[in-house]
Amino acid sequence: MRRLGLLLLALARAQNDQAKWLENLEQLAVFVGERGHPDVPLDHPLGKWLASTRASIRRGTLDAGRVAEFRAAGGLVHPMEGRWDDAHVLLTEFVRREGHADVPPAHRERGVPLAAWLRRQKREALEGLMAPNRVKMLEELGVTGLRSKTERKEDTWARNFDLLARYVAQHKTEPGRSEVVEGKPLGTWLASQKVKAARGDLLPERSKKLSSVITLPSVKKSAPSWTWPGANPSESVTIPPLGNSRSKFFTEQTAPNLATLPEWYANCVHRKETTLQGNPGRFRDEQIYHVLCLLEDKLSKKDLSPLVVVQVGSNDGDDAVREALIYARRHYSSIPIKVVLVEPTQRNFERLKKVYSSTAAFQGPGFEAEFVHGAVCDDCCVNDRVKIYHPKWSIIEQWYRDAVDHPEKHPKAFDTPDGSWRQKWLYELNSLDPENLKKNFKNDADITYDEIACFKAASLLDAFAGGRADYVMIDVEGFDDSVVYSLDLGRHRPRLIAFESKVMQSVRPEALFDVVEFCGQRGYKAVGPVKANHVCIRDDRSVAKPVTPPGKPYYPQPPPTKPEPLPEAKRLTAPGTALGAADKKNNGVAEWYLTNFRVRFAREDGSWFDPDVEDFGGEPCPGCTADEKAP
Repeated sequence: MRRLGLLLLALARAQNDQAKWLENLEQLAVFVGERGHPDVPLDHPLGKWLASTRASIRRGTLDAGRVAEFRAAGGLVHPMEGRWDDAHVLLTEFVRREGHADVPPAHRERGVPLAAWLRRQKREALEGLMAPNRVKMLEELGVTGLRSKTERKEDTWARNFDLLARYVAQHKTEPGRSEVVEGKPLGTWLASQKVKAARGDLLPERSKKLSSVITLPSVKKSAPSWTWPGANPSESVTIPPLGNSRSKFFTEQTAPNLATLPEWYANCVHRKETTLQGNPGRFRDEQIYHVLCLLEDKLSKKDLSPLVVVQVGSNDGDDAVREALIYARRHYSSIPIKVVLVEPTQRNFERLKKVYSSTAAFQGPGFEAEFVHGAVCDDCCVNDRVKIYHPKWSIIEQWYRDAVDHPEKHPKAFDTPDGSWRQKWLYELNSLDPENLKKNFKNDADITYDEIACFKAASLLDAFAGGRADYVMIDVEGFDDSVVYSLDLGRHRPRLIAFESKVMQSVRPEALFDVVEFCGQRGYKAVGPVKANHVCIRDDRSVAKPVTPPGKPYYPQPPPTKPEPLPEAKRLTAPGTALGAADKKNNGVAEWYLTNFRVRFAREDGSWFDPDVEDFGGEPCPGCTADEKAP
């Protein structure tokens, strides 16, 4: 009887809920018929119900049948949906009245939620879903945040170049370093371009354009190709045949280092005794511990400077490094994070940008990502370009369609923990050597290549990471040693270097033995193999002393260089400005931050702001759950 009573009560509640739903739909239809739009004010009897219904649809928790009924009654999921021109007129009125396009959070213009509408336009523009003419119309009103950082940088560079070309044509000479032209610090910008040209970090197309109007300095290599001073260490050992004996050989190579690992790494990563913030339990991947243990060590030392992570070979971004960064944002939010993501394959690079830009935990202050489409190696670059080989995507897509359309022929195609296609890893398969692809693609016609930008790891850190890195993660399909060799370990000295060693161990075992010795000679303790990787940990108890043969040093170190101040940093902290006065009182910290971390979050009056917070309505970490927002 008790169960029957509960069942009847549930049925009665469901009937009441359905009756209330139908009543609200009818009132909404009447409102739309009378007003010609569904923008119900919050103080209207339907206001809260309408807001709740829209939120349920956006979360995907409302039944599909009810969604159809809601739309049939004239309801819209987003403010001013389908009435773009009307909203643009309201924004134009706001700009004329206020003199700017910074619509305050929750602002309504003539009863319409203009702020919410504008936030949606910015998201659509960044995702490439907005027509170019609409982007132009909004930018003409002064709306910012409609284009990615890369696009804005390209526009800024193009405008500065046009200004330089006009200046040189008029004056027949270059602008001085401190010269400001049309309100722009053109001299400082030109100086920074020359520094990049001398380092070899200037993109070829930019170098060609600048050379057409001025004379650029010749390239001075900051990290010369590395060579052993004599016989390679691997020539003095006998590496066993492939199998358990070879795995044991490489384990024994690094075994003596386990007793001398730096304390923070031994306790946190190796033995996993350190308690991490949030008490996560055990993670499946060692890379997650690398990021979190570095953060834990920084907290223990009260070091709140940004953690800089460089990932060479990021694929599509759906990996353990991203998982670690998401957790870090939730539980180590007091420490800013800068990540530099390098991916050579165009398809994966585009997916990488979308994955990171759509991750809610990476929105808001304290997180910055640089995306680099190119290859990193020691001596493979030819005129700053290199060929990257990959399978033809059409072939992989056909294999996937066959697995979907003919499950009887491929019974185990989706037999994975998450139900995804077993062969999706083929999209990540790319290499500088086409031979590495022929295990899976016997026909040469199935393999193609792209020609992309190419640079050394040392130049990468200088150009995109502010000249430093805490953690360098490398996964480049068997050429990881070349990336390690191109690091300037005498100058940059990252705390951790992790590189995939599985391919080298099976195909190029001598290269794996040598790169481990290379790290050891430069003050690093190597451990591995750890699953598919080796890890080199900086030993702060000793100073790297590479063996130098008689005569000139085989690995000369370039003189230490101070990062060239960015034009934006110089302009914002110039003498006479409010920010400049504040910067002077605080020992130049603002200019240092602006120069080293590309932070441009300052107004002309000297006050600071964060564009992510302001662009997304004043709420840090937009779209995050309560748990994600918790420190």
